[in-house]
Amino acid sequence: MTTDRDGEPDLARWLEEMGRRKFKPGPADVLPEQDPLTTPAPAHRPATRPGLLFLLAVVALTYLLYYLADVQLQIISMPGIVVFISG
Repeated sequence: MTTDRDGEPDLARWLEEMGRRKFKPGPADVLPEQDPLTTPAPAHRPATRPGLLFLLAVVALTYLLYYLADVQLQIISMPGIVVFISG
């Protein structure tokens, strides 16, 4: 590749040289043809299905209610504190 007086490559000659070369497509450049009528629908992720989201919400709410009820029972079962002050 030649350079002009500024030290930059001679773009015209480089483009001519590149135009003479054959393009060899790599594996990423060659895509299989797809028929638009037989293209499968995109698969849904399991966590985005409405039924599963509702089920997860019900399970979370149930566990939260169980936890709060357990805490309340622990508070109720604590012994009372009796303080006698004599004077």
